Amino acid sequence: MTEKWWPIGKKVGKIILFLTMLLFIGYGALGWYVSAHHNELLKEVRRIANENCKGEVKIGDLEVLFFRGFPNITIAVKEVSIKDSLWAQHKRTLLQAPSIYAEIQPWAIFLKKIKLDHLSINDAQVQLFLDAKGYSNTSVFSSAPKTDTTSSSSLSLDLNHLKFNNVSFVSDNQFKHKKFDFVIEKLRIEKHTTSEGWEADISLNTLVKSLTFNTKHGSFAKNKIIQGALQAKYSESKGSIAINTAALSIGEDVFQIQSHFGISKTNSSFSIAISNPNIRWQAAYKLLSNNISSKLKPFDFKDPFGVQCTIVGDLNKEGDPNIRVEANIKNNELSYFDHQITDCTFKGIFTNEYQKNKGISDENSAILLNDFRGKVHSIPFTTKNMMILDLKKPIASGAFVSHFDLAQLNQTMIGRTLSFGNGKADLRLTFKADVVNLEMQKPFLIGSVVIQNASGTHLSSKKKFNNSSVDLSFTSNELKVNQIVLNTQNSTINIKGQSDNFLNYYYDAPEKIFMNWDIKAKTINLKDFSFGSRTTKSIKKSTAITQNLINVLHQSNAIVHLRAENIVYKKFKARNAIAQINVVPDRTILKEASLQFGGGSLMVNGMVSYQNKNNHFNAKLNASKVNSAALLSAFDNFGSKALTPKSVSGLISVSGVLDGYFDNNITIVKRSLTGNLKLNLNNGALHQFEPLQRIGKYAFPFRNFNRVTIDPLAINIVFKNGFANLAPTPINTSVFNFDLAGSYGFYGNSNMQLDVHLRDPAKDKEITNKKVVQENRKKGITLHLQAIEEGNAPFKIKLRYKNEKLQ
Repeated sequence: MTEKWWPIGKKVGKIILFLTMLLFIGYGALGWYVSAHHNELLKEVRRIANENCKGEVKIGDLEVLFFRGFPNITIAVKEVSIKDSLWAQHKRTLLQAPSIYAEIQPWAIFLKKIKLDHLSINDAQVQLFLDAKGYSNTSVFSSAPKTDTTSSSSLSLDLNHLKFNNVSFVSDNQFKHKKFDFVIEKLRIEKHTTSEGWEADISLNTLVKSLTFNTKHGSFAKNKIIQGALQAKYSESKGSIAINTAALSIGEDVFQIQSHFGISKTNSSFSIAISNPNIRWQAAYKLLSNNISSKLKPFDFKDPFGVQCTIVGDLNKEGDPNIRVEANIKNNELSYFDHQITDCTFKGIFTNEYQKNKGISDENSAILLNDFRGKVHSIPFTTKNMMILDLKKPIASGAFVSHFDLAQLNQTMIGRTLSFGNGKADLRLTFKADVVNLEMQKPFLIGSVVIQNASGTHLSSKKKFNNSSVDLSFTSNELKVNQIVLNTQNSTINIKGQSDNFLNYYYDAPEKIFMNWDIKAKTINLKDFSFGSRTTKSIKKSTAITQNLINVLHQSNAIVHLRAENIVYKKFKARNAIAQINVVPDRTILKEASLQFGGGSLMVNGMVSYQNKNNHFNAKLNASKVNSAALLSAFDNFGSKALTPKSVSGLISVSGVLDGYFDNNITIVKRSLTGNLKLNLNNGALHQFEPLQRIGKYAFPFRNFNRVTIDPLAINIVFKNGFANLAPTPINTSVFNFDLAGSYGFYGNSNMQLDVHLRDPAKDKEITNKKVVQENRKKGITLHLQAIEEGNAPFKIKLRYKNEKLQ
């Protein structure tokens, strides 16, 4: 077998050897020809390059490389530059390349029919420039008057193989405000023709310095490296190129891309569809232009998510392209500023053309959050139709629904004021709000807030409440308090109210808000409530909503109609209280307040003004036929150790004005009480009154000091500096008559002066002539006494000089 094939092998070898020798001879002849005609060939290349050129094409030298691209030969064109005729004005060189390599067929040089099929450009700079008036430096290749030539030389460009290495490409379109700036580390294009046009495989590695469709808004994918393999298809009939890839790296993430670009005179539109099923938020928003990314920067998602982006525009039209970004978020954690939303799920959409045919702009941009739901501090919520419109002056709107246990509020800022035990909340609100620095400002609400079976503690006062409820309704302007039921340890209050202008003034003019309240109560025990200053205190950390609410509480106005079956303050217990209370920013005004107390009635008109430390009050009192024992019992005997409910009886009527201060626990500030009262006593009596008993024991052993009756009397009292100052007052009793004056100290140091007429009043009991009785009153011996309290010690009685008048 070997011997049979050996002669054939020898013949084939000789043929190959002959062909190789012939090839070397041909290349040798070609080398001789190129060397001999170098200058002619260089001149011809320069002539062809500058033919029909408006500008200047410079070529430094020409070199033929025989074994680069074998069997083709490679022509190295060195020191190439292309400048248009207006280069001196704009200084943009269209092409600056130290070397360009072109592969041609060997016999093309002899035939002078050069067909460029392979082209390689290294270390070059390409600058496309279009000025603000529409002039482009690519006009260097526009048609120019042709010169007559007898030469039959021609250059055919039909590139199927293109290579870029370290090429800087800049397209600066000042007319349309677009700028593309790429540093192409490597670009490989392998093209072949098809019936529709051509197809190409592209390998790319480039740094994006700018991908700007509107220079006012910044670049997409700025400073990102793009690398990967792409497939391109050109359709001659459509005049467009489609470029697609299943895996293109942009930065550290891999994307799927489908795109097309119109490249004909009648079609310059483009569209780019980018998708990534698993991208992190920080990487995603950084791919967008600054006008979009700056608004998204404060946000972050813990886990990656899927995103799709489409960019549609026209390369020959000014302005931004149409951009639509869709993201699918599921059970993620959203962070923004100091807030977190867990279990966050929604479909997010960004578009810069929300309303069709109204242009592409920030004003017509929108962020849509479809079926947005999650948890804030474990409190669940859902939304519908959540959107942010007009990114220049953003407005957020949507419908908000939340159902949760009130105890979940303990982990929020509300937990600093209230601690909830039981209860449920149901919020159903439609809102619209301005967005400032990515925070919702001045939301307007329509909907309801319902709280049921609430129990908890007000932390600062340690006041407890239980089985309470709230039912609020919001309309476009109105706040309606359908019902508030407040049950404290000792009180049960039912509140209804309404404000017709609540949301109109809530944010900008809270002082113009008027609330009408209707309060009915079984029992109001003032011990269950704190009465602090309404002035604004510094808050270390609060949301805008919290601060607005504080402003409303401090500055709004209210009219309160109060009806309470029982009002309790410590030992004071009154019934059937009716009052109108006007609340203005710095004070509360009480009008025609009436109540029943101690078998009598009490009418009060007054005012409380709020100050930093204590609260100032002024009251006009009118009490009628109040049982003295009940009065003393209610107010702890007014600080007296001698006057007690058991030692005094009678009906008291009081009228006058009091002024003073009380603290947040409704305790009168010491020595702050001032005013004037006129006190009338009827059916008065002293029972086992120890100061008089001591006098009677020694001075009047035969008179009954165990029960001393008092004739009707009227006393004028002036309150000042902790004392009740009594004007000289005649007092007639069943044991003796006396005249009283001096100062009674609520906190000790009383100094009372008495002129005691020793004549026994029983002697005048049968006399009906009042004038005679009055004349007999001062007959007999008169004792001039002084009753003194030293500190808080018991009263001491001593004689004083006769000529010392009652003060």
